[in-house]
Amino acid sequence: MEIRSREIRLLDRGVLTAETAVGEGGNIRINASAIGMRDRSRISTTAGTNNAPGNGGNITINTDTLAGVRNSDISANSFAGSGGRIEINAQAVLGFQTPTRQDLEARFGTENLTEFDPQDLSSSEITAISRTNPNLSGTVEINTPDIDPSSGLIAVPQPGVTAIIQNPCSRGNRSSFVNVGRGGLPPTPREIVSNSAANSEDNLTTELIEAQGWERDADGTIRLVARSRNVIPYSNWQTPVKCE
Repeated sequence: MEIRSREIRLLDRGVLTAETAVGEGGNIRINASAIGMRDRSRISTTAGTNNAPGNGGNITINTDTLAGVRNSDISANSFAGSGGRIEINAQAVLGFQTPTRQDLEARFGTENLTEFDPQDLSSSEITAISRTNPNLSGTVEINTPDIDPSSGLIAVPQPGVTAIIQNPCSRGNRSSFVNVGRGGLPPTPREIVSNSAANSEDNLTTELIEAQGWERDADGTIRLVARSRNVIPYSNWQTPVKCE
């Protein structure tokens, strides 16, 4: 069976099968941009029954995205013969598990898998096993791009606090500077995000007022004050900046 399609959806127990009760399982080849399976849907080339040996067939899937949810399965199992071969070439495979026969034995708590049916599991599986002979399991090969999440990233150095250029023409206005840095981001794409998020708050402080004069206390102490009858003559020692 060969299928070519832009998109394939198997919903609510939808099936694509080349199963046989006796003899060799059939072969299924699928070429599609996207394949979605849900609600106990399955693709199968399982072969053989009790006292009727047969080898599982082959399944080849070429797609961009393969997704399976709610107990959907892809299987090329056999009863007494050899498991088949499943080859999946995709950009992404989502929702499926690929348990070995040993994994299934541990899950069911027994080496006897003669009654095994992928639909008995609540998850979505891709399997190619022999139900009666552990040495005759088939193969499951999933080929996806080995994408490095850090590829193409440029290391950003931790920014330091640099000098702030002041505009003498607007010196009388209120301003603020916040250096957030890399708060809230992991050091590298392979590390988890820290729970310490950047916290930037506007903390208003009491405005400092330049002293304009002086006063003498009762004990003779001289204090600089903002307003006074004794004004200190002002002389600017800096060269004035001409604003244009």
